[in-house]
Amino acid sequence: MRLVSLLMFLGVLGFSSAKAQTQFNPKMGFESWSILDEKNMDNMSNHSGQMIGFDMYITDNRFVFAPGFHYHRISILNLDEGLNFKLVERNGSHYFSIPMTFGLQLLDLPGLSAFVMAGGEATFFHSLDANDIGMDDDKLHGVFASATGSAQLEVVSFLTLDLKYHHAFHPIIKARPESKLRGWTLALGIKF
Repeated sequence: MRLVSLLMFLGVLGFSSAKAQTQFNPKMGFESWSILDEKNMDNMSNHSGQMIGFDMYITDNRFVFAPGFHYHRISILNLDEGLNFKLVERNGSHYFSIPMTFGLQLLDLPGLSAFVMAGGEATFFHSLDANDIGMDDDKLHGVFASATGSAQLEVVSFLTLDLKYHHAFHPIIKARPESKLRGWTLALGIKF
């Protein structure tokens, strides 16, 4: 029964994709993350990050399906300031994420479009830079899930600006059950 349901879902998705418009959107951006238990204990949790990746936009009228693949580098250091753009520092954890978002095109004007989307995101830990706080690969979970919501502006038919919120359901540090990531991403991209 599950197999038949999955095949029917993929068939409907494939049929709608065949008659829908598909666009590719490579993007890169900066991120600000907090960890729930740090925030609860210290009233401060600031972890800067960077991302690069792409989304596929499958649109049918105003409906949008946007699966993607993103690489994230998140600083493991708790900093005083929320955003730190020092790209040469090597103190990050490296993750890949696969967002699966659905949404609507709210605005479609010549030279300006607006989208809102929400969905799930699977995140896969890759590696951890050498650090002086005693963190190693074995202390981090390999996979966790999160919910995500985003708003996107498309300007002059190909430039995109995304604002995305991530809300993890599972901890990232094994010894800390409330070490759940919360974060914002601001990304620029090109859609074609």
